[in-house]
Amino acid sequence: RIQGTVDWTEDSGNQYTRFNGSLASDNLGRSLSAWGLPEMIESDDASAKVSLGWPQWPLAPDYLALDGQARVDIGECRIPDTDTKTSFLRLLGILNLGTIQRRLRLDFSDLYKKGLSCDSISGDFAIDGPQVSTSNLAIDSPSAAIRVKGAIDLEKETLNHQMEVTLPLSSNLYAGCLAGPAACAGIFVVERIWGDKLDKTATMEYRVSGSWSNPKVSETEGIFE
Repeated sequence: RIQGTVDWTEDSGNQYTRFNGSLASDNLGRSLSAWGLPEMIESDDASAKVSLGWPQWPLAPDYLALDGQARVDIGECRIPDTDTKTSFLRLLGILNLGTIQRRLRLDFSDLYKKGLSCDSISGDFAIDGPQVSTSNLAIDSPSAAIRVKGAIDLEKETLNHQMEVTLPLSSNLYAGCLAGPAACAGIFVVERIWGDKLDKTATMEYRVSGSWSNPKVSETEGIFE
């Protein structure tokens, strides 16, 4: 569903189009496919407010030549097919979250093998041709809370991101209650000592750069302070 206004102008033989309005979809994967884009995200609750311009006439937008801004809000969703080059997770470099799993010795394989189920995805984006940048992309899921700022180059297929990943360590500790009363007692003591600081202890910051196919991840500190 598309609502808004279109300005179509011509100056010395050069056409230019600008659209201001909103887009909404109750089948985001199919909508992306209809626009000739990869089905990077599946959701029945997605909307965007945009102000975008491009050369040429309204029905021939070139996604590598867009300019403007967009606000995206996606409800419950799933990011599938993380092994493909065009995967949304690969565009963020999140395939390398396996390093976090190894450090914490917890199983978060759903983040980089089978896709990611999310409660919500939201963010503001600035678009300048192939350069797409954000300072507040937020991905919230049962497995992790991810905050991203940085840019991707759609033409060169490169990325340069700063990423904060918070693993819900406290919720995973509660799963230990299945091991019996002794484990529950230990979890109770840890909760009493650390309280809501548990999530903070499971927060890590990374810089992700390089190509989509082989992003480089380095641990950093203080990016989001």
